[in-house]
Amino acid sequence: PRPAAAKRYENTLRWSTASEVENFGYDVYRATSADGPFERLTRDPIPGGGTTDVPQYYTWADTTIDPHQAYYYYVESISLSGVRERFTPVIPAKPKLPPPH
Repeated sequence: PRPAAAKRYENTLRWSTASEVENFGYDVYRATSADGPFERLTRDPIPGGGTTDVPQYYTWADTTIDPHQAYYYYVESISLSGVRERFTPVIPAKPKLPPPH
């Protein structure tokens, strides 16, 4: 028999836009407190839709979580000219497992 693979836990963020203007992309930030400090998780920005009137849908999974820890996230948009703006409020993610004994 083969050993059972360890269950992998993740937090998945989903967001959408009704339209976009000169959108280069998005970075995702995470903290263990709602007040931060936040650290960028995306090595490279998630590609945006540029300029479009078509709704865009985005999904990003954080696969580096400790399942016993609560996390807080936000998404930052980046324009084609490099302007960064917080795109979402701080989003809480509850622990996946109870605290270890």
